Amino acid sequence: MYRFYENTKGFNKKSGELSEEEIKRAELKILKKIQEDSFHNENTQRLKPLATFTDADGILRVKTELTVREEDDNFKIPIVLPSDHHVVKSLILYKHQDLDMQEFNP
Repeated sequence: MYRFYENTKGFNKKSGELSEEEIKRAELKILKKIQEDSFHNENTQRLKPLATFTDADGILRVKTELTVREEDDNFKIPIVLPSDHHVVKSLILYKHQDLDMQEFNP
């Protein structure tokens, strides 16, 4: 959608496969939308027991005891998403299937 919008402006029209940056921007937009739909107020009951914060990209994350380990930030400070959202369920299913395929095709 971003590429379409940029291309309609008439400058630097792009075609072909999406770049890594375009994919990342789209993923962040989807995650933000899910969070807005599910956690429109950060002080909801579901989030009160968690140590949440908003990262530089505007994504709601939770601090865990893993923050002192030398791991990827996505592992140490996971994104907060509702378990009952249809996109989240699809993402989990996709990741499970992807990991199953990796197990059979090392």
